[in-house]
Amino acid sequence: MPLPIPRSTVAQPAQHPGVDFGFDSAAVEAEAAGGLFKTTGAAVDNGDIAGEQLIGGEPARAGGFGEFIGGVFRSGALAFFAVMLLVAGLRPHAYTVAALAFAGCWWSNLVGGLDPVLAAGTVVACLYAAQFMSARGSRSRWYLSQLGTALWTLLLYYQVAGNVRTVAWGIEGVALLGSGFPLRDRVLRLSGLALLLGCILKLFLWDLRHLETLARIFSFLALGLFLVGVSWVYTRFRDRVAHYL
Repeated sequence: MPLPIPRSTVAQPAQHPGVDFGFDSAAVEAEAAGGLFKTTGAAVDNGDIAGEQLIGGEPARAGGFGEFIGGVFRSGALAFFAVMLLVAGLRPHAYTVAALAFAGCWWSNLVGGLDPVLAAGTVVACLYAAQFMSARGSRSRWYLSQLGTALWTLLLYYQVAGNVRTVAWGIEGVALLGSGFPLRDRVLRLSGLALLLGCILKLFLWDLRHLETLARIFSFLALGLFLVGVSWVYTRFRDRVAHYL
């Protein structure tokens, strides 16, 4: 029968009067583990993102100048390539690449938030340039113009606050209508008129119910000024406007 070991023979921490050396081992381990997780990141997506630090609960993405150039280059290069194909006379290929540039800019830059203003502005400029390189009255001119106008409208949708979005679209419509006269482009003028009509419908069908009072008043005043200006131009230059439209 084994003999019991006296308590006095078991190794125990030294006791000092007035000093407490006791500690909770579980608490120390939890604190150490917490510090380890705060200072050490884990590799994610097969090493694509390594050593990332948590900032406000979200992984910090290393962007920088390279990501900025890449975001603009992808969509802008496709749009420029569409222009080059149009110059080379490869119209079906140019239409396809232009549609890909439009869709890529919409998804990657506008929805994804990857440098939306510069990327969309580059694509819109290339689409309008390709429009003016097409023959007047052709379907390709209408197609490329509508892609550019639609992307411009989407850019304002994602970048402008909802309470002034109608005003922003109204400015776009006036800009298209006003530029269509000196450029003698019927597609731009009709696009501007269609956008102004859409703003009027949105103002009465949506803004009256969902906007606050001040935003609603501002939208009515701004759009009213746009319409007064358009009506004055039409009345002052009725014959010329009828000829252009």
